[in-house]
Parts: sequence; structure tokens; C-alpha cells
Amino acid sequence: MFQMICGAPLLLSLGIIQGYSDGAFQPNRDITQAQFAVIAIRFANETPGGTSLFSDANEDDWFCTQVTSAAQYGWIGGFSDGTFRPYILSPGHR
Repeated sequence: MFQMICGAPLLLSLGIIQGYSDGAFQPNRDITQAQFAVIAIRFANETPGGTSLFSDANEDDWFCTQVTSAAQYGWIGGFSDGTFRPYILSPGHR
């Protein structure tokens, strides 16, 4: 499993990664596809936006704009049924 313990303070200070809403930071926890897309867009310092490309990424979802942007850049893709399945583990953790 990938562990980002060493770089976590820097990534936190840059706003690339954040803790959970309860204030917890869990660096050994697996990440979902949605979390990966959000981190990738923040790391690239890109402005997220666009119209959702996936039937399960709605405009009011916390990850929608970043997932849309990551897909437009070709960094992520969806499934043949038009979904993104944001809450499954990212490919590096399957």
C-alpha cells in the first residue's frame, strides 16, 4: 500500500490534501477514485470546472468539478456504462 506519511505535512500546507470533516488525518487509509481526482487537480494547480461527464457525478457532489476536469485532461476515465463510481478504491489500491 502506498503511504504518503513523509510528504504529508507539505501536501497539507499546500492544500493538496486535507483531513476528514471530523479533523482526522488518516495517511494509511485507502483513497477512493473521487479523492484521487481531487488530489490530482489540486496538485496540478488547475482550476476545476466543466459539465459532468458521468451519470454518477452530480453537480452538487463535493468532487464533481475535479472529477470532470481530471477526465477532460485524460487523467481518469469512467466505465462503459457511463459511470465513474467515485467511491470505489482508486486503481492503485485494488
